[in-house]
Amino acid sequence: MGGLTGKDGDIARAIGFQWTPEGQEAFYYISKVLLGARAANIAYPMGGRGWWDIQDLEGLREEAIRTRAFGYNGMLLIHPSHVAIVNEVFTPTKDQISHWKELIIAVEKCESEGSSVLIHNGMMIDTAHVKVARDMLKWAAELGVA
Repeated sequence: MGGLTGKDGDIARAIGFQWTPEGQEAFYYISKVLLGARAANIAYPMGGRGWWDIQDLEGLREEAIRTRAFGYNGMLLIHPSHVAIVNEVFTPTKDQISHWKELIIAVEKCESEGSSVLIHNGMMIDTAHVKVARDMLKWAAELGVA
């Protein structure tokens, strides 16, 4: 489930927007589709604007980074040469996995001492951060990287 369009594609035509490499014209519908997918408890929404320029791998990487930043878990692809780049962008790194594990340990220690908020690596951390870290570790485990 996800919002997918491309340069001069159906959604662009229906809405009337002009496609740009930065994608600002599509931010609303990409967000709306993602929020709907999350509200429907779709575990792994796939989205973004799609990437139709087979040879522009740097543009694909930028689009994948944007799509990941929106909160999607992957992208629908049209060409095999895109798979490695998108996998790299969407797969949690060893540093991220270590950070999430350290954060959970730090919060559990804090809670065992009777507090619920702490400063960890310069950031204020609370229960919401632990929930995100646990969810991300679960996802990383499902991908086979944690």
